[in-house]
Formats: sequence, structure tokens, C-alpha cells
Amino acid sequence: MLRSITTGLGLMLTLFAKSALATTIALPPFFSENMVLPSDCRFILKGKAEPLDNVDLYLNNQLFRGVANSDGQWQIEINPLSSIKNIRMEIKSANAGTKSINQVSAGEVWLCGGQSNMVVPVSYASDGGNDAFSDSDDIRFYINGKWIKVDKNNYKNMQAVPYFLARERSRLTGKVIGIIVAAQGGTGIEAWMPQDAMPDSKTGEKMRALASVPEVIEAAKLDGSEKMRPYGQHRLAKWGLGRAYPSELYQKYVLPIAGIPVNGIVWYQGESNAYMPMAQEYDLWLKGLVSSWRKLFSDVPFMIVELPKYAENPQCRDALRSSQKKFVDSSANTYYIPAYDLGDDQNIHPVRKRAMGKRIAEFIQSRNIKNEKN
Repeated sequence: MLRSITTGLGLMLTLFAKSALATTIALPPFFSENMVLPSDCRFILKGKAEPLDNVDLYLNNQLFRGVANSDGQWQIEINPLSSIKNIRMEIKSANAGTKSINQVSAGEVWLCGGQSNMVVPVSYASDGGNDAFSDSDDIRFYINGKWIKVDKNNYKNMQAVPYFLARERSRLTGKVIGIIVAAQGGTGIEAWMPQDAMPDSKTGEKMRALASVPEVIEAAKLDGSEKMRPYGQHRLAKWGLGRAYPSELYQKYVLPIAGIPVNGIVWYQGESNAYMPMAQEYDLWLKGLVSSWRKLFSDVPFMIVELPKYAENPQCRDALRSSQKKFVDSSANTYYIPAYDLGDDQNIHPVRKRAMGKRIAEFIQSRNIKNEKN
């Protein structure tokens, strides 16, 4: 009898231990309510379950299946979805349970990167107009790990160029538009890419070296924790850097969103790199940036916004524009969006943000730019 009780107790403890150790399905943060997925193209969704577990994903009355590897990692290819709105996604694992996400839509998702001109809010724009917001639009921003629906109370706080891009894409397509922003004011392109993607030039060697200098890293922390100093008076200016050190923002903002399915990427940056010799070799930096981002987001269309006009350092800015154009002319699935005329000789932050967002949206429409994986 004692042996039977002992055996039974041992079995209970074993089962309890297995239950305690069992994991639930783990999903990236972008799997959240109000998420937006691309329509009309194939993409891959990833997560984690129990090792070798079967995983079923239900979406729009379709079943997609995958199997976790020995580490529990799974990925499922999603066939092209039609434009859909506010449905339920369910992910089931044989041994790791079920997770559900509500208000999932499929439309367009655009990743917008760069510096301050990709960051300033709608409230800064001089050309917003009385119709800057419409209840008929369904625009959602991915912010701090959550999808936020834009409404009449928060739209003025959204980044202006991405918002007006979404506003015009909504008008042109009637689809739900998702926006992801990876941008920070006063930053150079070197902050947005890994060290191994930097060019083999003297400037590239310098930036790779600075990326691991303790004094540089500490200066960046102090710059970020104190009241913002005027550009050029910030601590990192000592090393000829913008408001972030090399690779810092790639680690901080880009890697955490790796794998989010997108229709394409818009890059609007260059003000902090309009100096020699960086401006002359900016095409090499774009090559490294685009290559490194495509490893994270697949071979999606990449649009480069021309550096708008501004009176300061005209030769350097002209050289950077030439480098932008040179890169696009020699690179597949990349596009150059003219924007010189939308600048302001006296203001490095031109105020016609609606015009810029609209131009990008109409450029996408006129060129029929889309993710070709369908």
C-alpha cells in the first residue's frame, strides 16, 4: 500500500513538474489587438511553442499549418490575403495552448525610417487643413509594442509624413493602413545599421571603431537623459556624430521589430550626413542599410526620399542627393522620390508635411509599388 501511495505521489509530482515547465505560445509583440498585415502578398509569421509541436493558425476562414523545430521555433507562410478588416486570429499548439488576437486587419503596412523630418508631428505641418482627419480612414500606428488606432483625439500627435502617407493611401485604396516608424531626430545613417554593413572606407572604419568606444556610448546616454542641447553642441558632436552613435538605433529600434510583415520601406534621411566625405559616399551607406534591413523584413520595395532643398552647405547636400540617385540607379527594387521642391532654404524642417506624405503615397500608386511575393 505504501509503495502504491509513493508511486502515485511520484507520478503526480512528475505530472505537476511537466505542467509547471510547459510553455505557452510565445508571439512577437506586434501580434496584438488592432494589428495590420499586408494584403495581396505572401509573408511569414513566426513564434515559439513546445519543441516539435504542431501549430495551427486560423485567419480569415483559412487554416495555415507549421511545425516547431527542436528549439520550439516555428514559422508559417501566409498566402496572399484579400483586404479584410477587424477579424479574429487564432493560433493553436498541441502542447502550448491557444492564443487569440482580435481586430486583425489586412491592408497595407509601411515602415518609415529616418531622422527628424520623419518624426515631427502632424501639429507641426502648415498644410494639414481642416480635413487632416477623417472618420472614414482606418489608420493604425505601431507604437511601443502596441497597434494604436488613429482617431480625432490623437492624430495630431502622430508623425506627420507617415500619417499623411497613410491618409492618402487610405483614400486611394480604401484599405486599412498600418504605419511603423523607426526614426529619431538629428541622427546619421550610421546609427541605423549594423557595423558589418558599413562600407570599407575611412569613414566606415571610423564609425565601426566609434561604435564600441565607452566614452562615446556614455556621451550618448548623457545626451539622451538631459535636456536636448542645440545640434552641434550635443556631446556626440565631439566625434562628428549626430544624436546617436554608430549602430545604436539599429539595436534599439530596428532589431526589435524584425520580422514584421510590411509592404515596403520609406527612408527619409540625410540632413545629418550632409558633410564631406560622407555625402559623396552616401550611396555606399545606403547599400549597407538597405541590405541589412532587407535581411530583417525580406526583399521589399525600398523608397529613398530626395533630400529637400536647404541653403546651408549646398555643395554637400548636392553631393548627397547625387549619391542617393546613384544608389537607386544601381539597385534593384529601389525607388527615388523627388522632394527637392518641398524644402525650405531657411528651415531644415520644412513645414509642408502633408504635401510630402501625399507625394510618397501618389508615387507608390503611380509606380504600382508593391511587395512582389504573391
